Amino acid sequence: MDSEQIRKSIETGKLQLKFRGRIMYYFVAFRLFSGSAIFFFLFFMILFDRNHRVPGFIIITFLIIPVIFSVLGICYWRLQKRRLRLVTIETKLSRIEIKRIILELSKEFEWEIDFSNKEILIAITSPPYFFSLRKERITFLFNEGCVLLNSISLMGGYYLVFSNKRNKKNIKIIQERISAAGSK
Repeated sequence: MDSEQIRKSIETGKLQLKFRGRIMYYFVAFRLFSGSAIFFFLFFMILFDRNHRVPGFIIITFLIIPVIFSVLGICYWRLQKRRLRLVTIETKLSRIEIKRIILELSKEFEWEIDFSNKEILIAITSPPYFFSLRKERITFLFNEGCVLLNSISLMGGYYLVFSNKRNKKNIKIIQERISAAGSK
């Protein structure tokens, strides 16, 4: 993430992705919308075909399927958009102390630090062998007096909707550790 994306993420409270990342993140929604568009196109071709008489159930089928695809696409889009929200943790700890806590967590839970600078830290989880393809990308944004964090599930470069509540569990652990360290 560049400094402009970090600044915009802090202002909006939502994680900002680059263009390629946004395409990969919303890929399933794009596929559902494109499937819907194809079925609408076929519906109108069948509807306006003057040479053949088309049974009513085919017209209804080609009208219902795109509506279902569109509704699923909207639901998926909204769900993925909601997962980009950043969780804010208010703290009086310095960035160095917070990074020390994150490094302790990364050693404890075997996270790999993917990227780190003074504004951001990105950690990738190392899942158990059974879930070897499923990883999470935990993003920490450092702002004055708070830490903003987000956890997104990944699978082979693609973003996943379902994480079996591991995202919330990791965020809760991080919140507890930072809050406990801040209250000392």
